[in-house]
Amino acid sequence: MNLPSFLPLVGITSAWASDPTRATVWMLIALFSSWYFTKSISSTNKKKKPYPSVPDRHWLVGNSLRSSKDPWYSLGIHNLIQKLEDWQLRYGSIPSNSTGLLEVCVVGQTVLVVCNNAVAEEVCLLRPNKIVRNSTEREAVKSVGADGVFSAHGDIWRKDRRTMAPPLNLKNIRDYMPFLRTVTARLVQKWKTATTKASKDDNCVVVNQDVLSMTIDIIGLVAFDADFDSLRKDFSQEANDIKSMFQTMATRAMSPFRYWRIPVLGPMLDGSYWHMGRLQKRIGNIVKAFNDNNKTKDIIKQRSSTTYLEKILASSEQMSRHRLMGNLLTVFAAGSETTGTTITIGIWQLIHNHRELLPDLIKEVQAIPSLETTATYDELLEGLPQLRAFFYEINRLHGTTPGLFLETSEPVKVAGITHPAGTSFFVPLRMLGMLPGSGIPDGPNGESPATFCSQRWLVQREEDNDNASNNVNTKWNVVKPSAKTGVKMSSGFGTGVRICPGQDLAELEVVYCWACLLKNFDMTIPPNHAPVQWISKFTVSPDQDIRVCLKPKL
Repeated sequence: MNLPSFLPLVGITSAWASDPTRATVWMLIALFSSWYFTKSISSTNKKKKPYPSVPDRHWLVGNSLRSSKDPWYSLGIHNLIQKLEDWQLRYGSIPSNSTGLLEVCVVGQTVLVVCNNAVAEEVCLLRPNKIVRNSTEREAVKSVGADGVFSAHGDIWRKDRRTMAPPLNLKNIRDYMPFLRTVTARLVQKWKTATTKASKDDNCVVVNQDVLSMTIDIIGLVAFDADFDSLRKDFSQEANDIKSMFQTMATRAMSPFRYWRIPVLGPMLDGSYWHMGRLQKRIGNIVKAFNDNNKTKDIIKQRSSTTYLEKILASSEQMSRHRLMGNLLTVFAAGSETTGTTITIGIWQLIHNHRELLPDLIKEVQAIPSLETTATYDELLEGLPQLRAFFYEINRLHGTTPGLFLETSEPVKVAGITHPAGTSFFVPLRMLGMLPGSGIPDGPNGESPATFCSQRWLVQREEDNDNASNNVNTKWNVVKPSAKTGVKMSSGFGTGVRICPGQDLAELEVVYCWACLLKNFDMTIPPNHAPVQWISKFTVSPDQDIRVCLKPKL
């Protein structure tokens, strides 16, 4: 049993009213977990552990995830990451804890939370062979057809990465700029049209849905040269299926038994069967049509490859159809949902919490007259240092993946203690980045890593020292957070050898979208907007639609 499988009760309360079928699934899971917890808790408590544990462990629920502000909301599932981070700070990151580990138990499942950067480095150095992704998480991803580089480990992971990663490197990303320009221009035009038709008092748009549709269209063109054009439709089936896919992965990752393996009915119990079928069929048809038009690999190699699919099929590595489909679905899902959520989070944070950055960012964007027409990838890297630095800080403190759920595949020694195979770890990357030893640089005025400061990633060029007081005229070099620049722990794209291969494409998409929106609109949050909370599903996302008021610039 593993960490993402420890919450069988959490979905019942919120799911019953909206989805009785899913609530019934959760009820069955709860009954199974009640038996498992009763069976395991006595033996667990008898063992003397060398590391501290979270106090107040209760029957059945273990250490409660519930929030005092909202005690019954899903029994705490949406507080999962926040609660683990809170426990790490309160009970784990204390001088008396020499091991750097903290034991947490939720619904009978035990996980060791990593509490300092030294132990986190030990854990990450044992990847991807001795320590791997949590098995229940891997199984949940595979169950929706995304059996690719994300869920793989060992030799399969190495082979998949050799094929899937090169088309996402900086050299190849330059080929994808026309796709980004095409789809981002559609978003700008859609929002201009919406504000023209709207009344003075209602010139707001819902960011989440349109941005997700935009990233789906971008990844469709980048990966397959397929124009879904979901952004300009009243209803996007692709966006709806992607959201269902991530909800399904979250539900299955938290299940202590694999109910979707029940013959015939299993895949239908959580309502995802038809959504997943549509996505897999759509991508399968694209691959088949491409192969029919390019019968041999030699034909593909003779052309200048411009899409991700072409670059993969032109590679020398052989990949089965199952692995190819799984990896393409992984790229499609991750490249749309997580990128779209990051764009949305950044818009909210910028205009709600960090408006002081707007003047310099807008001037930086305006200094690139060819931004929406002919600007190249290199011109964007050179011309948008402050916006890129903002992206790095957003990803660090408000990223969609603030931690890693891992487990041992064989007995290993971590923090001087030998842990058996199947031991679960949670590595809270976001919180570790705020602690000593993370390699995160201080800000220009001594701002600590616990404080939001995008300028920590900027270094003034020597020739511009005389202009230090004028941000607009100052030329900056950007320090990209990575192992090469001394940053050991940073959230958003993972860490170590398992760092996300699509990070550079995601950065380009996010920064380019922000730049185009800043160039074309003045953006504000409506005064009656409800407070936004960040909730834990398979990734972190806002708990509601984010509305933004727009005023087109002349």
